[in-house]
Amino acid sequence: GSGRYDDDEPFEVPGGNYTGTNNKFFSQDPRFLSRTRKAWPLLHRDGVVTTEVVHTVRLPEALKPTTGAMGASLRTTVRRFLTNTAVRTGPDFAYDESTIKGVDWASSYTTPQASVTHVKVPLLTMGMTGHWEFLAAEGIYENAASPDKQIAFVEGATHVYTTCKPCEKTPGQFGDTVKTLYDYVDGWLGKPGRF
Repeated sequence: GSGRYDDDEPFEVPGGNYTGTNNKFFSQDPRFLSRTRKAWPLLHRDGVVTTEVVHTVRLPEALKPTTGAMGASLRTTVRRFLTNTAVRTGPDFAYDESTIKGVDWASSYTTPQASVTHVKVPLLTMGMTGHWEFLAAEGIYENAASPDKQIAFVEGATHVYTTCKPCEKTPGQFGDTVKTLYDYVDGWLGKPGRF
């Protein structure tokens, strides 16, 4: 009743734009959110698959502060933020090398870890080791209700599937990660009786 508008209010979070790294500690220090908790299939170039605890190959990024840049801010409204972006955390909120703890994933309809609890159709979850979001694949897979589910990780792939060239220790180390990913997806889709 004391705001500028009857229905909502502008809301801005400096450095809160979720489409960028924006001073997030885990993007600057790859020791955090750096490995899976369990062993999973890891897809290497040329069709080689190993089963292991999967480690990221990403490099530190976003080392220059961006909080002062308007483009790095999240510009929304109070209601839109609470509906689409806010996620409840508890006093035990923390993250380490393999886990994000203390998050009520079901507190927002936008979190895949909660949404996937209703998925009962065949599901393939893929993680790309050249980016920190690779670790979300494990949580999504573990929470999925589907009796027919598979998880795999692509070594050296970025969030958009392309090869993370700066992550390679030698040129061509990870091969064509887009091909590696889609060859695996093709094999998964073509499994007899899947659909």
